[in-house]
Amino acid sequence: MPAISNFRRVVSAHGIGRQYRWRVNLSFPNGVATADETRDASLTAISTATPKSILGEVLVPWGGREFPFPGDRKFEPLNITFIGLSDDFNHSMFEAWSEAFNGSESNTSSDDFTNLYTDLTMDLLDSEDNVVKTYTLKNCWPQEVGELTLDQTSQDTYQQFSCILRYFSATNPSSR
Repeated sequence: MPAISNFRRVVSAHGIGRQYRWRVNLSFPNGVATADETRDASLTAISTATPKSILGEVLVPWGGREFPFPGDRKFEPLNITFIGLSDDFNHSMFEAWSEAFNGSESNTSSDDFTNLYTDLTMDLLDSEDNVVKTYTLKNCWPQEVGELTLDQTSQDTYQQFSCILRYFSATNPSSR
């Protein structure tokens, strides 16, 4: 079994990643939010995860066995939870973005989809707020704008909502 000094050496050299050291940099299409509103909405994100990708497999049968080979990559939806604000400011922006793709009343898009997709970045931060790694989600769109749970009996808590974002691909410094 490795000595504790080896573990301490690794931790000292690389540091411990903290779950709360991250930031999401939202981006909304033109007409949905200003740059200042986008920055403010980004600050209300309270939980998420790094983008998940799955490398599929191709099973090739041969000689009574199956041999797995790497297949195509697919990206899973990204769930971000936000603090709900009393004026519904950030939730309304996601609703407006979703409506731009398909209006609840009109059943049409307000613009060409290519003008409605946006790129989102997520930064992992060290203990001094330096960016350690950046993930970029390309061509995001809101697949689901979550509900605001309303409860007359709730005390000592705040409102939250989630948004599920779909995207075409995710990149980071390891991508090629």
